[in-house]
Amino acid sequence: MKKTFALLLAVVLVFSPFGAQDARAVEPSHIRSRTAVLMDADTGQILYNKGMHQQVYPASVTKILTALLVVENASPNEIMIVSASALAPLPSYGAHIALVEGEEISVEDALFALMLPSANDAANVLAEHIAGSQEAFAQMMTERAHAIGAVNSNFTNAHGLHCDDHFSTAFDMALITAHAMLNEDFQRYFGAARHTMEPSNMNTERNWTNFQYMLVPEVGYFSPDVIGGKVGFTHPARHTMSTVARRDDRTLVAVVMYSNMRTDKFVDTRALLDFGFDEFVPFTIGQGSVEGHELPVMQEGDAMGSAVFNLQEDFTALVHISADTSQLQIRHERAEYHDYSSPAPYVINFEMPTDLPFVPALLGAVEIEPVVYIPVVVASANASARFEVSSWLQEARMPLTVIGCVFALLVLLVVRRRYKIKKRRRLQMERLERRRRQMERNSRYNYPPPYMVRGSNYYSRNSVYDHRKAR
Repeated sequence: MKKTFALLLAVVLVFSPFGAQDARAVEPSHIRSRTAVLMDADTGQILYNKGMHQQVYPASVTKILTALLVVENASPNEIMIVSASALAPLPSYGAHIALVEGEEISVEDALFALMLPSANDAANVLAEHIAGSQEAFAQMMTERAHAIGAVNSNFTNAHGLHCDDHFSTAFDMALITAHAMLNEDFQRYFGAARHTMEPSNMNTERNWTNFQYMLVPEVGYFSPDVIGGKVGFTHPARHTMSTVARRDDRTLVAVVMYSNMRTDKFVDTRALLDFGFDEFVPFTIGQGSVEGHELPVMQEGDAMGSAVFNLQEDFTALVHISADTSQLQIRHERAEYHDYSSPAPYVINFEMPTDLPFVPALLGAVEIEPVVYIPVVVASANASARFEVSSWLQEARMPLTVIGCVFALLVLLVVRRRYKIKKRRRLQMERLERRRRQMERNSRYNYPPPYMVRGSNYYSRNSVYDHRKAR
């Protein structure tokens, strides 16, 4: 029986979400979150992509953009007064710090409350303080996100509680997070593990611990590489998280969205970060290694001369350790001429022959001078599609888990029933054997059969009939 239970336990572990954690190591081929992305914060290079442009609900990861707008438009020492309108639309089940109408709170304390305990009431107070109303602040959020490049996002509130029109993508949230990390004030709130808010005019002291446990040393998910993070949860969005980590002068942003279980977002993020830090190495192209390309410059159809396109500075990209650096190539397509009168800066269109895309942030404005500089993108010809992990097995993980558990339960019930039947038969045989031995002893010493003894409860199959016949 013990062996049977051990076998059933093994079956459950294989199909359950807990069984594969230790065996996954750093290769994130079994990321459980529905969408995920791993981005190099310095260059925007995408190291891992699982449905990163799929629109999902961001939950409280929204507060990253909220905090960015606040640090850009307010001073930490400003005092805010909590209004009834900031508290009225909030449901009772959401995260909060028990703010009350008329309470005074500083912008700094509200930002810590926003990022650590994910306080929805603090988010609304900050929104009203910055924009005058929550609706106006939501409009600011969407416009700021689109300016950063997060064009597949739309925000309707500052806290991230569910709204059908409030959505984003893993890629957009990674862009927003990477951009926000350029602000040192934002980093202070985003990377805090704990904070104590002094007593206010209407409340006592409050102590908060960050729900991003990878920042908290006493928690099992702690990682010394992590320098900031924000978690989120609603029932439609499930668990979401954006994390920034730094190792060896490299900064990575990992975003996971729609994690079914609370622990999945931590396990997935750790796997992604290990994958990025352990399996990618920097590769640099020197400034002098790229030859200049001369291009005619036109204005309203008239030739004005020519411009030379060169590499402005040394360019570094991350290349997987399996790539052959001798096969790295630089390719771009050059237009026939550049129109000087065009209001938009000229950017060369690049051919991307591999699966290592780059965010075009580095292909920004170019100078219209006799010498025009552009950055050049490096790509690996040997990079394989293994970085794009979105197989049917990942989508079917939860159904397979349920089927496996149901199968294990059925097997357990069958084994338990067979065990009871065998036990009942064994006991019956033992009783018959005892009776046989008793009858042998009785016949040896001429004892009467059991059914002839007054008060005996033992009867053979025909004992009642034989007893009456004897009388």
